[in-house]
Amino acid sequence: MATNTAEDGFLQPPSDEQFSPVCREISHYNPLHTFKLPSGDARHYQQQYGDMYFLRLAKLKPVVEEVGMDAWEGFSIAGERARRVERVLDVRQGELCWVAGTVYMDMPLKPNILDDLSRESHTLAPPPRRTYQDPAHPELTQIMLEDESGRLRLTGNLLRSTQLATGAIIAVLGTENANGDFETIDIRVPDLPPQPRRWERDENTDKKESRKGKIAFVSGLGITGTSSDTLALELLTDYLLGYTGSDASSITRLIIAGNSLGVNVTAEAAATGTEQGAAAKKKIAPRKYGYDASAYNASPITALDNFLGEILPSIPVTLMPGESDPANFALPQQGIHRAMFPRARAYCAPPPSGEEAPEAGWFDSVTNPWEGDVEGWRLWGSSGQNVDDVLRYLDFADNDALEAGDGDIEARMRIMEAMLRWRCGVPTAPDTLWSYPFQTNDPFVMQSCPHIFFAGNQPRFKTAVLEGDSPLRLNGADTEMTDAVDSSGARVRLLSIPKFKETGELILVDSETLEVEVVKFGAFAGKQEHYTSLPQSAKTRAKEIQAATASEPLTLEEEYAMQRSWREDGDKLTFIICLPVRNQGSREQSLGHGIGPGLRLREGDDSPGQMLGDINLFLRVEDEEEMSSPEIIGEIELMIADKAQQRKGYGRAALLAFLRYVVEHEGEILAEFLHPPQSTTSLQDKTEQSFSALSVKIGKENEGSLALFESVGFCKVSEEPSYFGEFELRRRRRELSRESVDEPMARAGVEGYTEVVYERTDDRTE
Repeated sequence: MATNTAEDGFLQPPSDEQFSPVCREISHYNPLHTFKLPSGDARHYQQQYGDMYFLRLAKLKPVVEEVGMDAWEGFSIAGERARRVERVLDVRQGELCWVAGTVYMDMPLKPNILDDLSRESHTLAPPPRRTYQDPAHPELTQIMLEDESGRLRLTGNLLRSTQLATGAIIAVLGTENANGDFETIDIRVPDLPPQPRRWERDENTDKKESRKGKIAFVSGLGITGTSSDTLALELLTDYLLGYTGSDASSITRLIIAGNSLGVNVTAEAAATGTEQGAAAKKKIAPRKYGYDASAYNASPITALDNFLGEILPSIPVTLMPGESDPANFALPQQGIHRAMFPRARAYCAPPPSGEEAPEAGWFDSVTNPWEGDVEGWRLWGSSGQNVDDVLRYLDFADNDALEAGDGDIEARMRIMEAMLRWRCGVPTAPDTLWSYPFQTNDPFVMQSCPHIFFAGNQPRFKTAVLEGDSPLRLNGADTEMTDAVDSSGARVRLLSIPKFKETGELILVDSETLEVEVVKFGAFAGKQEHYTSLPQSAKTRAKEIQAATASEPLTLEEEYAMQRSWREDGDKLTFIICLPVRNQGSREQSLGHGIGPGLRLREGDDSPGQMLGDINLFLRVEDEEEMSSPEIIGEIELMIADKAQQRKGYGRAALLAFLRYVVEHEGEILAEFLHPPQSTTSLQDKTEQSFSALSVKIGKENEGSLALFESVGFCKVSEEPSYFGEFELRRRRRELSRESVDEPMARAGVEGYTEVVYERTDDRTE
C-alpha cells in the first residue's frame, strides 16, 4: 500500500520509502512586560491602596467624560438641559446633570479585614463565597459613585439591568432626589480602547508571510504528581509532539493559562511514609471536612517540569501562574521562578542584567495577567481570578442552572465584554482581589484593545466575538476575524478556556482568521454524562452540613483523597453510622471462625439509604510551652447527615458507643499512632501512652450538638467562641471509664455494648 505522508505509514511494516521531515511552523512572539513588578528594594508594600483608584480615575475619567459629552450634549427633560458636573459633591438636588467617577459596591457578604488577618495568623481562611450579595436582603446592596471629593449613592431601575462592579469608571446621567440619592437615567462607560494593527510592533521584521499556523491554549492542568495525571498528560504530550499526526506541526506556541498544579498538591504528602512526612503529619491537625495541607510535596512540580521538559524540544511554551501555583498570591502574579524547573529552565532566556527588559525565551514564564503579541496579534489574558471575582458581584446563589457547574458561562463571557468596555482587566483589585499597591500607574487599565482576550480555568469552553458598538453575539454563526484595513472598528475574540483536568480540552486558534477549534482527548470522552444537578433540597442540606461541620465543599478527587487518608493513616479513625438492622435475631449467630458473635446483613441493610452519618477521631500532639511533656488529644467529629433522622437519639447512641470503643481499644489506637507503619519516626519517648483528653469543636449556633456533648461530660475550654465562631469542649481521659459510659448509654436505650463482625447474605438463602 502506497503512503503519501509519514503519518499514513505509522504502525505499518518497514519500507524503504523516504519522507520529508515534518517541521513546525515558526513562532512569532513579542511579549510585553506590562505587569512586571519592580525588583529588590524598589518593591514596597507600605503604600496605601487607595492611590490605585485615583490613578485609574485620572486615566479613564477624561475618556468616559468624552463619551458622556457625545451622548448627552444637548440632552434635556421638560426644557431643562443636562450639564456636566466636575465632582460628585457638586451635584445639586433636583438638577439634571451628569458626573463621572469610580463605582463602589457596598455588599453584605464582601470579604473584610478579618479574613486577611486569619490568613496572616496561619489559620484556615474562610472559603471564597459564590456571591457577595445576600439574596434574602437585596436592599442591603448599595451602589455608589466616588471620586476624590466624596461618594454619591446611586438608585434607579436602570441599575438592576446594568452590570457593574467595584473599580469600574463610569459616567451617570440623572438627578439627586430628596433623600440625597442620585436617580440614574443613563450610564456610559469608556468603551473599547484603540486596537493596534496586526504586526504593529514588528514592522521591521519579515514575519508577514501568510501561514496556517495555530496558537494553542490550555489551563487547569491540575497536576498532582499521582497516577491520575498520567493518561491525560501523555495524550496531550503525544498530540503536541506530533505522534498522533502532522496536524500539531501547525501549532506555533502553547500558552498555559495558570493552575498547572492541583489545589491539593500537598494532601498526599503525609501518606508517603517518609520520616519528614510523618513528622509533618503529626504537627498539623487537619479537620476531616476541611482542607489538609500537612506537608510539602515536590512530586507535582517535578511532574510539571517533566511534562515541560518533554515538549519543549519541539514547541515553545508560555507559562502563566494561577491561584494554585507556586507564585505570589497578589495580582499581578509574577512568573514561576525558573529554579522550580530543573529540566525546563534550559530553554529559558538568560536572566536580564540591571534594568534591561528580559528577553523572551523558548520557554517563557510570564506574569498573570499577561499581555503580548503572538503571530502579530495582541493577546491579553489571565488565569481567571478576575472573572471569578466579578462574578461574585452578581446574584447567582440560588440559580439551579449555575449550581450545575457551567450554567454561568454566558455570564462570564458578558463579564469579559464588560472588562473590555470598562478598559480595566481587573476592576475589583485591590478591593476584593489582592494586588500590589501601585503608586505611579495602574497596569490593569488597558492602554490598547487586544485581538484575543482570554480567561483560564473556566467551567467550560465558550467563545464569542466582540465588535465595537455591536452587541455581544454568544450564539449563532462565528465571525472570521482578519486584519483587513477597511475594518469598521475593533474586533476581539473572547475565549473561555476550560480546566483541562476536568474537560480534557485543548483550544486552538487559527493565526490568520482567529477561528477556534477544540481538541478533546479520549480520556475525557463522555465525562459530561456524569454531571448531575442536585435538587434544591439536597443542595440546601449540603450547605447546612458544611455550616454545621465548619467545612468546605470538596471536589470528587479531594473527597477520594480525604477518604483514603482517613482509612490508611494511623492518626485517624472513622466509623459509618447506620440504621439498626431489621433482623435482630441474627445477632447471636456465629460465623464459625472463632471470632465471636457475628451479624449477618441482608441485601439493603448496609446500602447508602441506611447510612445516617459518621463519627471520627483525629489524634494530635499538643506541645505547649507551659506543658511538662507533650499530650495526645483525640478530636471527635460527629455528623448525622440526614435531617429527618436527627433528634431521634442516634447521635447520642453513636457517641456513647464510640466513647466505649475508645476506652476498650485505647492501647491499639495509640500504638498505631505512636508507631506509624513504614516510618522511622516514633513519638513513644516524647508522649504519655494514653489520651490526655478527648476534644470536639462545635459552631456556636449549633445548640443541639453543644447540649449533646455537655450532657455526656464534655466542658467548654472557654466561655467565648474562637475567631471562627466555634466552642472547643473537652473531657479529660481520667474521667472516662467503662462505668461512666455504660450508665448514660443504658439511659439512651442502648442495651449493652457488643462488638461484632458481619457478613452479607441474600434473602433467598434464608
